[in-house]
Amino acid sequence: MPNVIIYGSSGALGRALVSLFKTKSWNVVGIDLFQNPEANSNIILDPKASVSQQAEAVLKSSELSGASKNSFDALLCVSGGWVGGNAASEGFIDAVDLSLRQSVYPSVIAASLACKHLKRGGLVVFSGASAALNGTPGMIAYGLAKASVHHLVGSLGMEGSGLPEDAKAIGILPVALDTPANRAAMPDADHSSWTPLSELSEAIFEWANNHKDVKNGQLVEVVTTKGKTRFLL
Repeated sequence: MPNVIIYGSSGALGRALVSLFKTKSWNVVGIDLFQNPEANSNIILDPKASVSQQAEAVLKSSELSGASKNSFDALLCVSGGWVGGNAASEGFIDAVDLSLRQSVYPSVIAASLACKHLKRGGLVVFSGASAALNGTPGMIAYGLAKASVHHLVGSLGMEGSGLPEDAKAIGILPVALDTPANRAAMPDADHSSWTPLSELSEAIFEWANNHKDVKNGQLVEVVTTKGKTRFLL
C-alpha cells in the first residue's frame, strides 16, 4: 500500500485529497490543527506553538517516529489561507505573521519531512499562488508568504537541496479554488474561472503516481476558464 502525508488535511483542498487518496487505497497520514477522521492517522498541531515546536511535534509523533526512513511515496503540503491588506492597513504586521504561520511554516516543516521520510523518486507538492508571481499591493502579506513558498520549491528543485535521490518538488499555483468558503465570501464572482477541488485533486493524484512529465522545482500554474481547467507544465 502506498503512503502519503497530507499537511493541511482538514482544509478544503486537504479534505478532498484525503478522500481521493483513501478511495485509491493509499495509507494517509494527515497533519493539521484539527483531526480529519477520514485519514488513517492524524498528527494534531498546537496553533500556539512556534514553528520549531510544531516541527518537533511532527517529527516525534508516533505516526512518524516509528516509520522507517524514506517510507512515503508522496508528501502534499496544502496548508494556507488568504489575508488581505496593504502596508498601510491596520494590523499589517499581524497579517504577515498570520500568513507566515499559514503558508511558510507548514511548507518548511514539510520540506524537512520530505528529506527524512520521502522515498527515493517520491514527490513533494507545495501550495503557491498565481497572484504571487507578481506584486500583490492589496494583499501584501499573502503574496509575500506565497512567493516564499515559490522560492522554496525552486530551491528544493536544485542539486544539493537535501531531498532524496530522484525525488521531485513542485508547486501548484491556482488563481482561485471553488470552495464553500470562497463562494460564501464572493457569491457574485465568476465561478466558472474557479478551479474545482475535484479536478485539482485528481491532477495531484496522477502526479503522485507518475510524475515523469513534471520538472523538479516546477511551478505549475492552474488556470480555469469557462469551467475548463488547464495545468501549465
